[in-house]
Amino acid sequence: MLKMIISAVKTMAAAIVLLIAVTNTVSAQDRAETGAKRLSDRMKTELTLNDDQYAKVHEINKEFISKTMETKKANADQSARAERVKAVKAFNEEREAKLKAVLTEEQFKTYLDNKAQKTQRFQQSRIDRKEMKVQTAPVKKS
Repeated sequence: MLKMIISAVKTMAAAIVLLIAVTNTVSAQDRAETGAKRLSDRMKTELTLNDDQYAKVHEINKEFISKTMETKKANADQSARAERVKAVKAFNEEREAKLKAVLTEEQFKTYLDNKAQKTQRFQQSRIDRKEMKVQTAPVKKS
């Protein structure tokens, strides 16, 4: 009787662990799909993609986001930050090569120009935040 109860508890525990694992996997896939759709929709507007290009770009973006999320999850600690950055950079280069094959020359140039502008805005916002921290830092009394 006790063996049956223990067996039932083990089975239920295994089922719960499996359910959690499946839920996390589905959740990660949903996040990748959502992110890819949002990014692809923006690219469709900015680059005036046709339906065929949109479908291909969406798959490229989904693959990129999935790989990036997996890498971030696998290398979550700060000591692996350099490895994570290196891997994401490689994924981005692969993504850009695939995008170049799908986009026209003019669309790809626009994509690169938009990317450069976003990078510049991001860097400027980091500078602005640092300056704001310095300005609002408490003054030490001597």
